[in-house]
Amino acid sequence: TDEERKALNREGYRVLVGGVLIHLVLGTYYLWGGISKYVASYLNSYNDTVTPKQMLSVFPYMSVCMMGTTSIGIKIAHKIGHKLLLIIAIGTIVATHFVCAFITNDTVFIIVYAGGFGISAGVAYMLPVECALKYFPQSKGKISGIIIAGFGMGSFIFNFVTLAIVNPNNEHPDEKTKLFNEDVYGNVPKMFIILAICFAVIGSAGIFLIKYPKDLHLELYDEHHALTKDNDKKSHQAHDDLSNQCSSLKEGITSRPFIFLFLLALFGTYTGYMMAGCYKTYGFDQGKPDNFLTLVGSLQSFTNGSSRALWGYIPVSYTHLTLPTIYSVQISVVAVSLKKKNK
Repeated sequence: TDEERKALNREGYRVLVGGVLIHLVLGTYYLWGGISKYVASYLNSYNDTVTPKQMLSVFPYMSVCMMGTTSIGIKIAHKIGHKLLLIIAIGTIVATHFVCAFITNDTVFIIVYAGGFGISAGVAYMLPVECALKYFPQSKGKISGIIIAGFGMGSFIFNFVTLAIVNPNNEHPDEKTKLFNEDVYGNVPKMFIILAICFAVIGSAGIFLIKYPKDLHLELYDEHHALTKDNDKKSHQAHDDLSNQCSSLKEGITSRPFIFLFLLALFGTYTGYMMAGCYKTYGFDQGKPDNFLTLVGSLQSFTNGSSRALWGYIPVSYTHLTLPTIYSVQISVVAVSLKKKNK
């Protein structure tokens, strides 16, 4: 009935909000580029062989952990439950940040932060999207874009938070060592504890709102939300057509569309990921102040997140060649514009 549909819509919007909140936490994956210099300075106070360049390795390690586990999150969730897996993932992220406040060994830090955060973010990434799509199956692009927009917005918010905690006076790193003094790096443990508390609060709110109604199949309803045999038949036919596109994993990964998308992702995102992980290190070498670089990183995160929300509104005809071409040109201009360190 219309009343039942309205009730489902209200519940769906709550799940949507919960998904955005969860992705705000997961999106602090991009925060590392803004805090790596702080952490390197802190760990260097215990081991003077630690360098800022060495700590830049955290981001690619974390990326490998995240990308390597994204595909298995939904499979695990269908076995133990979406909410339970989110509790485990968000709980691990909170625990990771709390524990990092007390780690003074660089190797242990890299393993704990990159592994704990990366794996947890990977397995949780698609869960809010799948939950929300149960309520809005006809708006997959828009709903996915809105939720994943939270992923881009996470570091937009917490870049400013970490700057206010660690370097409120906008001090510069030493020109020779490239490290901050104790007035700055001494705030790193406090930063991790505050982040852990923030993530616990935001993540708990998101988990409370999230829900996966496995017996809900709104995709079988027509535009009037009435179940019909015709729609049921079309739904199963569409599923069969999709299932028959690739008869094996080997056939799928050797297909031209897969190879094209893989190469696009491999080479097209390289510069973006590189800058996301080391933009402050590069900026400090250019003599830029911390507050300016924080603003740059936050604006990057804002445009990252807001553009994701537009995914569902972009005509499909534009997505196959036009957008990748525009992006490739844009990222090439950025790469060429990078210059060597000022003398």
